[in-house]
Amino acid sequence: MLLATWLLGACAPLPAPAGEGGHQDALQLHVIPPAAGMDGTGLTVYVADAAGMPVTDATVQVEGDMNHAGMVPVIGEPVADEADGAADGFYHIPFQFTMMGDWILTVVVERADGTRLERQLNLQVNDAGVSGDVVAAGQMAVMNAWARPVLVADGNTAIYLTLLNGTGVADRLVAVSSPLAVAELHESIHEGDVMRMEPRPEGFDIPAEGGLVLQPGGKHIMLLNVPEPLEAGDTVEITLEFATAPAQTLEVPVRDMADGSDGMAH
Repeated sequence: MLLATWLLGACAPLPAPAGEGGHQDALQLHVIPPAAGMDGTGLTVYVADAAGMPVTDATVQVEGDMNHAGMVPVIGEPVADEADGAADGFYHIPFQFTMMGDWILTVVVERADGTRLERQLNLQVNDAGVSGDVVAAGQMAVMNAWARPVLVADGNTAIYLTLLNGTGVADRLVAVSSPLAVAELHESIHEGDVMRMEPRPEGFDIPAEGGLVLQPGGKHIMLLNVPEPLEAGDTVEITLEFATAPAQTLEVPVRDMADGSDGMAH
């Protein structure tokens, strides 16, 4: 019973960070280009709040233009998050680059509460694909990684992060390990007013040109029986193993649960 209390406590959702309001600096924006470069027919825009939680209530539009006069801009239709059948913070925008060279991509995010973010990204399009202010081609990028504190020795904690898949192929997070404690992939399941946690030894899918969000109240990593307390400012080493992409080892910062910082790690 005590173990269950520790587990569920580590997986409970966090309150929204203070100061989000309508300030555009409270939004993060990451673009995953088509792996096929000019032959691709879409862009994926991932939008998160200041704490790294996916933003699901926005409409996203992109406009692409060459950085010289005389080129007709390419304008993508505005897209809501659930247009692809899932509200997960990933916005799949119909878009195609029409020429090789240097591009300026303008991304406009408008939230239901009136928050608006407009950002210009510098991109390069060539035979190798799309590069610049985007998730690098062939890369499984790790963003917004953080861990909850551990208050007592032999306690448990949860780790959260976002994976952005720029590899061009669907993949799977199949395992996680840590020299500090036993690490497992888990998911919190809500049934009415009751939340329970289930191990997911089979792992989690990571769509091509999309991603995977591990977040409070959902999919996450559990560290069990951590030998010593952990407080804000400490770090935890973990290794992520994928079905296809190379394994990645990273140092995850421990963050106070009232901290609204983005906790980004690469």
